[in-house]
Order: sequence, then structure tokens, then C-alpha cells
Amino acid sequence: MPDNVKRLNVTLPMEQVARIKNLMDSDPAHYPSMSAFVTEAVDNQLSNAEAHRMLLDVLHELGGEPTSEDRQWVQQAIHAAELAAQNQLSHEQRAA
Repeated sequence: MPDNVKRLNVTLPMEQVARIKNLMDSDPAHYPSMSAFVTEAVDNQLSNAEAHRMLLDVLHELGGEPTSEDRQWVQQAIHAAELAAQNQLSHEQRAA
């Protein structure tokens, strides 16, 4: 195993495992393994969390501590972006 990789054990609900396997079966070139899927999912979540942190930093610089309304808007924006990404993936899978 390469030095820049660490093996982890992850526990997932069976429903999520089934959904991942379904995606792997439908697009094996994109998801050749469970590890490839989880790696991509973690990368996406890290990007979202980092973008969220940057947005909060900007809001703090511009106007002080974000209000609960600001935080709710950010969560809605992230959720909308996640839905758009899921829809794009579904569209790509149907087109394939």
C-alpha cells in the first residue's frame, strides 16, 4: 500500500451499501470499488465543509458573527448544491 494512503474500517447502514453497490454496477468505470466511491464521497464532503468554513469567515469579516438566518441560508445553499450534484449524476447515468 502506498505511503500516502491509510486503510480504515468504515461502518455503513446496509441501505447505503446497497445504493453504493447499485451505482458501482451501473458505472463501474467511475466507481471501480467501494473504496473509490467512499474516497470521492469524503472528498466532496471535505470540499463542502471547507467552502462552508470560508463562507462563514467572509461573513464574519463583512458583518460580524453570522446570524442564525445566515447559517440557515448557508445550509440551504449547500443542500441545493448537493441536490444539483446528485441530479447531474443521475442525468449522466441515464445518458450512459
